[in-house]
Amino acid sequence: MLTLRCSSVIKKLQDLDQNHKVELWAMDEVRFQQHGSRCRMWVPPETGDPVSLPHPTHRSIGCFGAVRLRDGKFFFQREENRFNAQTFLGFLPNLRLESGETSRRCMR
Repeated sequence: MLTLRCSSVIKKLQDLDQNHKVELWAMDEVRFQQHGSRCRMWVPPETGDPVSLPHPTHRSIGCFGAVRLRDGKFFFQREENRFNAQTFLGFLPNLRLESGETSRRCMR
């Protein structure tokens, strides 16, 4: 059962969806990391099992993505070096340019 506060937010979103001057986008981010977990080596029988501490993450890629709710258009941006608030703020102008083909105001 929806609470009163939640239902008012849904009502505002429904009103914005009906407004033809506003373009709604749903955004999210994801980070993929590759972890090393197996190590193969030869160890003499008289030596105990060695402890190998691999680097926690070998490679990682972050992606910001958005879907336009009106028609399902997908826009994304890959981030290979850094994945933080500054790179997200760099994603927003690109999203604005992508949605700028219409005269609607972009809302997230």
